[in-house]
Parts: sequence; C-alpha cells; structure tokens
Amino acid sequence: MGHKRITVLLLVALLGVVFLAPSAMASGVTVRLAQQYGMQYAPVYVAQELKLIEKHLPGVTLEWTKLGGGSAINEALIAGKLDAAFMGVPPALIAIDKGADYRIASGVCVPPAELMVRADAAKSLADLGSDDRIAVPGVGSIQHIMLSIAAEKELRNAKAFDNSIVAMANPDAYTALISGTDIVGHFASMPYIDLETQAGMVSLLSAPVKASIVCVTAKALHENPEVEKALTDALSEAIELINKGDPEALKIIATTENITQEQAAKYTVWPGTAYASDVYGVQTLSDFMQRNGYIQNAIASADASWPGVSMID
Repeated sequence: MGHKRITVLLLVALLGVVFLAPSAMASGVTVRLAQQYGMQYAPVYVAQELKLIEKHLPGVTLEWTKLGGGSAINEALIAGKLDAAFMGVPPALIAIDKGADYRIASGVCVPPAELMVRADAAKSLADLGSDDRIAVPGVGSIQHIMLSIAAEKELRNAKAFDNSIVAMANPDAYTALISGTDIVGHFASMPYIDLETQAGMVSLLSAPVKASIVCVTAKALHENPEVEKALTDALSEAIELINKGDPEALKIIATTENITQEQAAKYTVWPGTAYASDVYGVQTLSDFMQRNGYIQNAIASADASWPGVSMID
C-alpha cells in the first residue's frame, strides 16, 4: 500500500507539473500588440480590459499600442517592434506580398462599412471630383480597397480615387467630415456610420465585399504555440461575450467608444456586422489587388494564414 500511495503521489505531482507548465513558460514572456479604433476591434479591447489573454496564460506580460491604420502597424511589425496586431485583410496582404514574416491567426469581425458624404456633395461616385477628398484610415486599408472595388464596378477604373484619399484615423475623419473641411467623404465603420448619419451625412455606397478584420501574429510568436493559443482563445471568448450581449462587455465597448451602453448593444448587431473567428474575403481581395497592381502576386488564402485558420471566401 505504501508503494502504491507513493506512486499515486508521484503521478499527481507530475500531472501538476504538466498543468502548470504553460504558466511557467509564460513567466517572463512579453507580447507586444497593436490595435486600432472602432467597433470592429471590440473583441480586442474587451479581451484587453477583461485580461482574457492573461487568464488563458497566467504570467504573460502584454504591451499594448494603439495605432491609426494598417500601414503604421505594418511598419512596426516589419521593424520587429510588434508580435501581434489587428487590421483589415488588405494591409496584411500588402505586407505578406512584400515578404513580411507574419500570417493571419484569427478573424475578429466582419464590419459594416459605408462611404459617408455630405448630403450636397454627391449622389454617386461619378459625382465626386478630383478635388474632393475622401478619408480612409490609410493607403492600402480595407476602406481604400473597398472604395477601389466600387470604383472598378461603377467607373471601370479601380484607381479613380487613389489620388483623392487622405489617411486619417476614424475619430479624426469623423470630426473633419462634419466640420466642413475639404474632407467630403469618409469610408466609415461603426460607430461613425451612425454618428455621421445623425450629423446629416448620407451613405453613398456600402462595402462591396464581405471581408474580415483579422489578428496577425509574427512567426516568432506563432512558434510559441501556448502563447498564440492563449491569444486566439481570448479573442474567441471576447467574441462570444459580445455576441451574447454580456453587460460587462457592452460596458467596456461603451466606455472605449464614448457611447452609451444602449448604443453599444445596438451597434454590435448592426446590419452587416459579424463578430467571428472565421476569416472572410481573403481570396476575393487578393485577386482584386493583384489584378489592379496593389500587390504583385496573387496570394492564396492558405498562404496568407497559419495552418488551421478557418478561411471563407
């Protein structure tokens, strides 16, 4: 009996070591993350505020940065200053096309997107002149590429507005549009679609394709599977909380976006919105971008993501 009891205790001790190993491995590990503005990033800041990554991987240290667009994030990733970031698919494809050592690890959200303009500015894309400025988060952003897809369909010239776009973070674009500056249009996400509608702006067009906001991870982080899994599991948990209307998640969204909790609940189910880990639209966007010279090489969905990511086109 004594030998059996010792054997059992040893097994329990070994199991304890196994279960504690991920936490021990995370001790001293620092993950540098960048996020952006808008409700399409709600799972990211819900995960941040609720410390869901730390929950899934105790002992990890997180360093958060907020940047205004995918171009700035790509510069930081390529310079080795970030381990994970959140952006639209087009900036990720541009960086991967240039040899960036990162891939898509998860979807975050399929957001609604509308080209909001002043009511007297235009009735169609054809009405916009060469002097009319359109705000997007950055050159090569998902909003820029959406505008280009619409221009190809309506004007037969994908690059019709490439010289008209102005890179501005969404909050700044909102202020510029409603203040009567030379910005006559803003390719907006939530909550700015609703806020700009309330300010008298009108929608000139909706997103022409269904495409995701994604989480990308650098190769070095991907090669630490416990850390990457903690990140993607935390995002999945945040997405689940948002989709079931969890009051604490809605309160975080309201505080972050400076809106009411009722507005947060309304915007999370706004038509065209889907918070999901699946990744949509990569192949469609890749084919369009390669055809029109935004990237040099067509990139297959599987080559833009780490193995096991759910890619839907």
